[in-house]
Amino acid sequence: YDFLASSQKFKPVRIFLDIPFQEGRFYSEFLYDFYKEVFSYFKSGVSASREHFQINVDYVDDKSASKEFVAGTLLFDVGKNFSVGTDVAYDLKLGRAEKLGYNLDLKMHCLGLRLNIKEKPEVEWSAFFYITALPF
Repeated sequence: YDFLASSQKFKPVRIFLDIPFQEGRFYSEFLYDFYKEVFSYFKSGVSASREHFQINVDYVDDKSASKEFVAGTLLFDVGKNFSVGTDVAYDLKLGRAEKLGYNLDLKMHCLGLRLNIKEKPEVEWSAFFYITALPF
């Protein structure tokens, strides 16, 4: 509720739904605008994982930004300390991939290294060091 607004005092309501299942979860997020009586944002997806494999698939319809796309992530363990993955986002309105990237992770005792290569929207290389174990 916005006390300072002269009209449309209620903000859009964000609703979350998260349903876990044995090896993953189904999730949805809605943003409902009371004044326009429409869902201005909708995201729904599924995430699943097995011992050496993870997959995420999302559908997003963002009316405020006029975007509708499907996004996915795949991640495979290829050894005790290595994993490879890919990210893709496909714009349904434009009919083309808007995001495409690959990554390689090396996990050590308490540190990790991630190498990223993005092809879309522009070519980009990056490396990240991160801590996998904290003393507290």
